[in-house]
Amino acid sequence: MNNTDIKLKGYFSDIRLRRRSDGKERPLFDRIDNLITDIGLDQPATCSWWGCFSYLMLGTGSTPATFADTALEAKIGATNTYSGTENGYDYTNSTKKVRYWTTFVYYGSDTDPITFREMGVSPDGTLAFNRIVLAADATIPTGYDLIAKYTLELTFPFFRTAVAHTISIAGVSVPGKKMACDYGEDNAFPGSGMLYRERVTDPSHVTSYPYLLEGKESLGGITINCCRVLTSSVDLSSVQRVTGLPTGVARYTHATEDYVAGNHYLDRVFTIPASDYPAATLHGFYIASYEGFSSPSAAVFAFDAGVTKPATDSWTITNRLSWGRA
Repeated sequence: MNNTDIKLKGYFSDIRLRRRSDGKERPLFDRIDNLITDIGLDQPATCSWWGCFSYLMLGTGSTPATFADTALEAKIGATNTYSGTENGYDYTNSTKKVRYWTTFVYYGSDTDPITFREMGVSPDGTLAFNRIVLAADATIPTGYDLIAKYTLELTFPFFRTAVAHTISIAGVSVPGKKMACDYGEDNAFPGSGMLYRERVTDPSHVTSYPYLLEGKESLGGITINCCRVLTSSVDLSSVQRVTGLPTGVARYTHATEDYVAGNHYLDRVFTIPASDYPAATLHGFYIASYEGFSSPSAAVFAFDAGVTKPATDSWTITNRLSWGRA
């Protein structure tokens, strides 16, 4: 089942100069849309969304940006210094968009101006998640710092509305409905309902909220840890906000296929043993982002009619998460 195709878009905004002596600011650029590189599109397979743009990079290269770029043409520096009060996220249900942003501070020099022509963000200070080339050189004057806000915007194809869908079971097409559920006002974003929602900086969170860390080890913070089989019918057509877990028995962990550069998707494979449901009528399944949290998020698929599983047949459910440029 293809859970969701997330569309990515990134841009710089509110780019300004701040005089170090008195904190006075003046604008440099308003908004500059940027090109997410091919190698940048691979990064959500191993980084959280915020991790894709942990660094701001400046360079002097003037060659037009292309999707094939892997780094800035002539990098002069990088910073992972943030303006602590100007980072965050929001989401808009009506447009099905989630935005993450970080405001970087690139410190200038007290002795020499800094001239740059290209900008980019990076997970490590070298690899170019994106790259832009300005129409002309820009300068950070002596005694000034550069402030630049970077926003990564995600768009989802659906939120909490059931969508007609067909899957294949043993070569037989089985119609049903799928939806992504938001189980809590604060606990999940729209779309896949499986997004890593917080950059964890408080050490106590490691103990108190371990589920927040899982996204750092999987697709863009999209954690898919378990699958449950639906043993009774679920009417998704009227569901706007699921208030409890669908009826299910057993918890199945996944095997993760290795990410292949350039695929821009990652599969989670769940195997359901034949002995668990011998000759049972099953009504679908849901894929949960984490187990044991009071308000988990999930993608649910409900068959239009129950399917009888032969007593000796095992099921393998593959859930694919995909993403690409907006």
